[in-house]
Amino acid sequence: MVFRTFHRIPTICRRAFSLQNKTKNVFLARCLDRDPLPHRAGRGMSSQTYDVQPFAAYQLKVRLPLSVHVSPLDPLEHPNADKFVVDVESDEGEGVDVVVNNDEKTVEVGRSAEIGGKPTCHIMTPINYDVDVQVSGAAEARVQNMECPTCIVQTEKGDCHLKSIKGMSTQVETGGGSVYGHGTILGNVDVSTNSEGSIKLGKLQGQTMSVATQDGTIDIKDIYAELSTITSDSGNITVGSMHGTGAVETTEGNITIDTVDGDLSAITQAGSVTLYVSRHQLVDVTSEEGDICISVPHELATRLEITGKQLEMDPELRVENIQDSWDEDLQCKTLKGLLNSGNSAELRAVAKAGKVSIKAQSWLDSLKLRNKLAIS
Repeated sequence: MVFRTFHRIPTICRRAFSLQNKTKNVFLARCLDRDPLPHRAGRGMSSQTYDVQPFAAYQLKVRLPLSVHVSPLDPLEHPNADKFVVDVESDEGEGVDVVVNNDEKTVEVGRSAEIGGKPTCHIMTPINYDVDVQVSGAAEARVQNMECPTCIVQTEKGDCHLKSIKGMSTQVETGGGSVYGHGTILGNVDVSTNSEGSIKLGKLQGQTMSVATQDGTIDIKDIYAELSTITSDSGNITVGSMHGTGAVETTEGNITIDTVDGDLSAITQAGSVTLYVSRHQLVDVTSEEGDICISVPHELATRLEITGKQLEMDPELRVENIQDSWDEDLQCKTLKGLLNSGNSAELRAVAKAGKVSIKAQSWLDSLKLRNKLAIS
């Protein structure tokens, strides 16, 4: 009699083996903290796998008129990082050309034929590939969970989606779409939209940040950078926390910064400015037509100079050496003083046609207000 030995398969493995393709994709995605690739019922899927040099740093260059999703290969299935996978989801399932140049370390993806419907190209590469994606028309671009030195994404009218990007430089530009970022984008960042395209990002961390829109809004959760430049022609600008030196400017929109930890120059033509200053060396705020409201901790020490049609100072704040004056040129009141005896730091605010308010607020209260606004 022959006995066969059956090894007990762990529950998590048996579950993975028993799943169908779509469910397995979701399961692996959860294990690897990545989004499953969407698949529309009734559409064909053409999949091609290409050999590349193991653990080499290639440059991915994509030029397509269809939506493109870029994500890393499953390191458990490809531990040598020697494969490159292209899936095309469309009614025909064809129409994409892939050229791999192992000598120059490049992978180029382009169109070889017309593709009907609204196809999507899913590209899975080793996690460290440089990414350069350009899509035309209304196609969108998604890049997630990559650790690439350079990430360049451009769309014509479609949206751009980023998630958890680590690298040296991330550049995103869209002609008519919006930009959405989830998780942390690590490295220098340059994001811009045209027309009414908006920008909504999570955490940005690097040396330099540049974020710009025309008419769209800008909403950034946190910025940790040596230098940040945030601009919009007519959109509102909202930042959760800004660390380092920042320059924020909008022509017609409002500026709201929940926490300023560093130097700041904030300028708006027709909007209002609301911010909380926790630490600073120089904060300079100007509104041509709107109001300015600056909240500070009770213990903040700084030299204070505010100018406006109306001035409001919280009585809980201890201001010394107060000097009141009238600015003939601006036809405004000016107040100078030392907050908590002052130091080398300066806080200046000018509301040429509005009111300047300086209020006392604890850091904890600012967090409570921020959470309340996020929930609403």
